Amino acid sequence: MIYLCYKVDGDRMKKWFKENKFYIISFLIMIIISSLLCYRYFKNHYMYREVVLFKNDNFYQTYESCVNYNVPLNDGENCNEVVITYNDDYDMFYHFGEIINNNSIFFAFYSCLFIMLPAIYVFNKKTKKGNIKNQLTRSNYKDFLKKEYRNSLKAALILPCTMLFILLICGLCTSFKVMDPNKFQFISYYFYPLLNKQFVFVAFLIATIFIQSIFFINIAYIINYYCKNLILTILGCYISFYIIELCLEVVSAITVNVFDVSSSLAWVLTLTTVWDYYLIDSLWLPLIVNLVYMIISYLIMKFVYRSKEKMVMNCE
Repeated sequence: MIYLCYKVDGDRMKKWFKENKFYIISFLIMIIISSLLCYRYFKNHYMYREVVLFKNDNFYQTYESCVNYNVPLNDGENCNEVVITYNDDYDMFYHFGEIINNNSIFFAFYSCLFIMLPAIYVFNKKTKKGNIKNQLTRSNYKDFLKKEYRNSLKAALILPCTMLFILLICGLCTSFKVMDPNKFQFISYYFYPLLNKQFVFVAFLIATIFIQSIFFINIAYIINYYCKNLILTILGCYISFYIIELCLEVVSAITVNVFDVSSSLAWVLTLTTVWDYYLIDSLWLPLIVNLVYMIISYLIMKFVYRSKEKMVMNCE
């Protein structure tokens, strides 16, 4: 009896892994890359060194900053010389923000691939080269699409889980130290407008990334409809990301220069905003904007896949 239970559990595990192997592989690749980024960051950070800073109106600056702002050195309470050891004055949120900020190009322009690829791979295999006919003999067209789409949403968890992993590493490296922002001498640029909202910020960040990941999945489905094979679908997904981002950058620039909108408000229109929060004054704006993008892309995807006959003809 025990042997049969183990066999059943083993079969279920094998089946589960087979169904989700591309999501697992994509997530593991992101974990490996994130681990390397964390290792490189902490290796450089924890090399012992001291730096001479100058206190200027309760804000710590380097010598060059004081000189650039023409603040007299050692003049009363302005720019008094202090020596601060780097190792002691940071908490887990500082490191988390710096790791993301230092590697924002990777997260902004390459991480989307680790969402689109696993999300669309299985669906592409089931629909292309006439395979969709076999699938539709067992289930209704709409039910088939709903099932596959819901299954592909697992990919939307990859980036949020990666962010939690990075935060966990930062916590382990600092013994989960969280400092009072009002007494915090250093703050990551990534958190600059959000000094008193670290935990809230992380929650909003993960929610925004999750919503944006669903947007990427929707785009991948739309591209898959028009492409004949997997390679073209992958290339189309990645190129479409750059085209969309370029268009949003242009719209953002126009809103600033023509309509005299603040740069922080216009910047939130781009997809890469989530990796450059230091330019944003609100936690809600990136979340709402990405939610709008997700809804629009979902409606377009629904419209594209509305016809069963066209879908079958397109996949042959």
